[in-house]
Amino acid sequence: MTDIKGWRQQIVAEKSLWQIFRRSPGFWEQPFHRAIMTITGLGLTTFSALHLTKPGWLVLPTFSVQETILAWANLGLTYSVTMLAFLLAGFTVFSTITKPQLFAELAQVAHPESTLSEFQYIFFSFMNVFIHYLTYMSVCAIILLFANNGGPLILLGECMKLASPTGFSVFQFTTLAVLGTWTILLFLKLKSFIYNLYAMIIVVVLHENQDEK
Repeated sequence: MTDIKGWRQQIVAEKSLWQIFRRSPGFWEQPFHRAIMTITGLGLTTFSALHLTKPGWLVLPTFSVQETILAWANLGLTYSVTMLAFLLAGFTVFSTITKPQLFAELAQVAHPESTLSEFQYIFFSFMNVFIHYLTYMSVCAIILLFANNGGPLILLGECMKLASPTGFSVFQFTTLAVLGTWTILLFLKLKSFIYNLYAMIIVVVLHENQDEK
């Protein structure tokens, strides 16, 4: 690890959540994450394809895609709001009790596997989780607000159905698969957040012990 010149300018270079999200550490580097997301994506894609093609050799249960999406969005909104409040509370307490001197020292050290400083690498990882939960919460809220009976998204869907019934069905099942896969992604993000918080606490403890010596 090497010291960073101009670290004060570097830590304030990002001006939006999108810029932070783009520079945040990669999530797909861990084989476990790739395996879980691949299994989930393939499973929901296969499920959707079977319902779209309706093969004669398979008896499929009848269900409403719209009602399923609304039910998942309702559960997703409740979960994301609850977890986002929990994550923000934990992050706020952690940031408050940690000495600013430690953050300043981490900001001056380059992370060995990225172009970020150690400070940015740690906090961008946290911010990545917040951004995912915030975006997911917003999408679920939009679905619940505008995809209920008579809502704008229902009207748009009826227009799509008139233009292309097959295309509309594909769009519905794609939405279902994306929403389900994204939900599993949030569970994995929560796991990573807890571990990153634990790792940062270890850093704080080691730093305090070094100061005492």
